Amino acid sequence: MPDARTLPGPDEYERHYMDGDRALLRARQRQSRWVPLTALAFMGVAVAVSLPSLLWMWAHRDLPGMALVLTVLASWFALNNVALLLSLLTDHITRVVLTATHLNVHRGLWIDEIPRANIVSVTVESSRWWRPQHTLKGALLRRERSYLTPGVTRALRVEWRDDRGRLRKTWVQFDDAPAFAQALGGSATPQGHVRVALDALTDGHTAREDLGAATDAHEDLDALAPAARSRGR
Repeated sequence: MPDARTLPGPDEYERHYMDGDRALLRARQRQSRWVPLTALAFMGVAVAVSLPSLLWMWAHRDLPGMALVLTVLASWFALNNVALLLSLLTDHITRVVLTATHLNVHRGLWIDEIPRANIVSVTVESSRWWRPQHTLKGALLRRERSYLTPGVTRALRVEWRDDRGRLRKTWVQFDDAPAFAQALGGSATPQGHVRVALDALTDGHTAREDLGAATDAHEDLDALAPAARSRGR
């Protein structure tokens, strides 16, 4: 994928829905071609396996309860195939746009528009699409969301607070995650060793915390600490 800073101008979708004309960074992460091909193959296998059973039920629909069972199974089968087709049509690309005020992530029907002022921390983590970072509870409560892309091994983890002050977590798998992490306030590594804390101090300045155990980073933070304390007096 090309670097977000070298992408061509925003397309119509980004311009209309993601404030693309004012973007500081933009990225588009497309699904690999094998993903939809694999999904279609599984759909074909499911049709081949299920169709004979549905036809048999249709032939014996006069049996007690058979019509109800056939209706339920056929509806479930149809809804699953429609959902899969819609996901193939809408989820093939993840768009990430960073503006002066927001970090916008759009993928199909899923949208996260994160105010930069509400961001608590930013991390680049090593990630695999078959191992989602979010928890089931967090996903059900709509407080955690992962934008997974098979074949991508880096994820931008953003912890932020919504308008009610609740902590939310968003993971976005895309190749340009480190560039966005730097633009949001610091550096990061694919191993997730560097964490940038962005909680505002009482004097309005930003606290930055390096968790990477790099000696020079700790020295820089120690040098900044007296200045921060002097401003708080």
